[in-house]
Amino acid sequence: MVNGVLIGNGLESPIVNYNMDQILNIRILTILVEDAVYGYTQFMLNIYFFKQFQKVNDRNLDNDRLISDKIKQI
Repeated sequence: MVNGVLIGNGLESPIVNYNMDQILNIRILTILVEDAVYGYTQFMLNIYFFKQFQKVNDRNLDNDRLISDKIKQI
């Protein structure tokens, strides 16, 4: 919906202007494929980095548990 407003659907002149020589001009409803791919990529990168940081955090917690167990044994 926001994308449709930005590119001028329902407005006298669009807020965002695209150079028609630089885009594919393939749309999913009113959304340009380039915009959809960009948005999807941003979303997936957030999930990817979240998972990577989660793995690092889990490893650190495991190391902390091992250290505390060894200290308890002493």
